[in-house]
Amino acid sequence: MHRGVKIATVLIIIAIVVGGSMLGLMMRGTRFLAYTNYPDFLLLSNWYNETAWISTGNKDPYFPGYNLSIPSLYCGPYGLLPVKLYVLSGGKTTGAELTTENEMVINQTKGVTHFVFPPSSSQLDVSQDLTSGPVRILFVESSAYPIRYSMGQSTLTLITQPVITLYMPGGDFFVSFSHGEFRVLAESASRNATLGLVVGNSIPMDPSELEKMNAVEVSAWLNSSRVPNLSGKLLGLYYRSLLLVKDDQNPYLGCFVASPSPVYFYAWVRDGSFSAMALAYSGHVNSALRYWKWMAGEVIGSGEDAGTWYTRYDFWTGSPDTSAPTEYDSIGLFQVGVWQFYRETQNASDVRPFVRIINSSLTWELKQVSLTGLIPEDASVWEDDHAYNFWTEAFDDLGILDSAELYSALGLKATWVFALSKRLNSSMGIFYGSDGFAQYAIPTSTGLQAYEVPDSSLIAPIDYGYISPSSPVAIATVETAQKYLTVEGGLARFLGDDYHYGWDSSGKMPPWIITTMFLALYYERLGNFTGALSLLQWCAAHQQGGLLPEAIDPNYGNPLPTTSPLTWSAAMYIVAALGYAGK
Repeated sequence: MHRGVKIATVLIIIAIVVGGSMLGLMMRGTRFLAYTNYPDFLLLSNWYNETAWISTGNKDPYFPGYNLSIPSLYCGPYGLLPVKLYVLSGGKTTGAELTTENEMVINQTKGVTHFVFPPSSSQLDVSQDLTSGPVRILFVESSAYPIRYSMGQSTLTLITQPVITLYMPGGDFFVSFSHGEFRVLAESASRNATLGLVVGNSIPMDPSELEKMNAVEVSAWLNSSRVPNLSGKLLGLYYRSLLLVKDDQNPYLGCFVASPSPVYFYAWVRDGSFSAMALAYSGHVNSALRYWKWMAGEVIGSGEDAGTWYTRYDFWTGSPDTSAPTEYDSIGLFQVGVWQFYRETQNASDVRPFVRIINSSLTWELKQVSLTGLIPEDASVWEDDHAYNFWTEAFDDLGILDSAELYSALGLKATWVFALSKRLNSSMGIFYGSDGFAQYAIPTSTGLQAYEVPDSSLIAPIDYGYISPSSPVAIATVETAQKYLTVEGGLARFLGDDYHYGWDSSGKMPPWIITTMFLALYYERLGNFTGALSLLQWCAAHQQGGLLPEAIDPNYGNPLPTTSPLTWSAAMYIVAALGYAGK
């Protein structure tokens, strides 16, 4: 996840919005001193068909111009609705968090704002408790013409497709239309008021009843989760991580956003696969199944790449981003994920529809391995060197082996699949080096040349069973990573990593949450639960508003704000938390 394709995106955004005023903040070695310990953006979902993208109002110079608002509201099957919601009262934002009731709480200089979106409800409530009134919330819908509407008791209903009803008990509505915007100002003289936004024909609920409904439904969902052997802050972070992953799933399509941050607002197949596996492992198999069904529907169905996937997709529409670099690890991760799902559920009827997809992928893999002995070159996990990358080769090898196990469990012919795994594995000796696994290999005039760059991603295939964690090459791989990549108590991605540097990091090689959790999982496989616990505690010490970022500043230790929270970080913490079996 080098995300090199995204650096240009965010820099363009910054340049357009603020021009040269960012230059001082972008100087290498300079920390943005106004860093705040809460995220800029979060998603809040009803877990059925609607999602609100919420700007917390943090005045972050990396994303200027966003006030406390809902810039985007999604409703399947309609897609993004042409509406926005602006919270005009309450003053400046001073803090934001996602609670374990799955409510978004925004602290302001003049009060508190709550966002509540109960599971399966079509009503999103925005409540304010201010030091003094009035409460003022502006609803805006883009339209070429004035929108027909009707007024009722504390309600205003827009005759649109879909129908939208605004509900403010004891409040007033002021309607205007100008320059293609239909505006409704909802205002209450009281210092405590709620605006409900209902999509569809449902009758608005009383705010107190809606909050009770939310508490019951969210509590039931969390109580159905597997409970890790943790307590206190570590257990609280586990539950918040579960809620983040659940909220970051498109409730209608099934894909996962990489991060609510504008920089990563795509559905990466790799990130989503780990997120789905985390949900399945935690007991939420239906959410995982929705993702695997989405992925099955997005497989390339014809041509030379039949049986593979694009690297990332639009989170709102599911459309592929054809400009992203090629990555083939998604093939193995789909196979690994479906086999894990079967092992968790023992439900053959759910996985049988995936056999056709897996067979297409295996056919593609067989063709490629028959040509070169390996899966073709790609940009792999860090989206960096176009080469034969160990990460991709290893996870595809794991996927082939898991496919063989699945075929055997379903009573299907698996001999040829086991043979394919053996053939690919026999070609991977090129990655075995004196200091552990090599990061990648590239063709030369004399054959493949491997490069042993210290890289913490090399640990993950070991975690997922590629080789024994106590084997000499596994031990050497981990020791090399620890020796060269340990920064601020966590693990950086690879030696010399300069992603984020000069952007929102004061130095090179920021430690990442996912890579640090790779090491925690390795410790757990060895039975070193003391080491694993220390890394789980490290995560808890570097959360932002109760959620986990992508990476940590290598000098100051603060979460890097442009990519926080990160869905994959939450997923890996979930998996590591559940794997902890210490005292």
